[in-house]
Amino acid sequence: MSRKIRRQFDGSFKSKVVIESVKSGTNYECSCNQYDYDGFLVNSWSTTSTNPNDCYSSNFFIDCNTTSSTDNFVDVPHDTDGAVTVESAKAFYGLDFNDPNNKNVVEIKGTNHSKVTNDVRTKNALNDLFLGKKDPWFATRTKQ
Repeated sequence: MSRKIRRQFDGSFKSKVVIESVKSGTNYECSCNQYDYDGFLVNSWSTTSTNPNDCYSSNFFIDCNTTSSTDNFVDVPHDTDGAVTVESAKAFYGLDFNDPNNKNVVEIKGTNHSKVTNDVRTKNALNDLFLGKKDPWFATRTKQ
């Protein structure tokens, strides 16, 4: 399976990236030959089916065989900020997004992974962190 990365944008301008594809089924190509009473070929055709049993015929004068199969895949889009998937960001050590009282989670709406470094709200969140407002363990002395 090849990994595809493709960005998709919906109406709310959330970015989506396709990093995986899941198998959704298989197509079988059937090649059939029809013969007359003397064994001469009168007709040939190919068809595609999702069931390999469709490639066989109970008619004595028709011979069908599965010649190839192709797996079908469906792309699975994931929400992203343009660089990191939401699943990856939520799995970051120490963050529990399901806990509404978690003081370690700071949501900065309206920004993305690339713009967050220049966002004043990032500055404020980091100041709160290093002044010990989020957790005293992170408190650092200010410059004199």
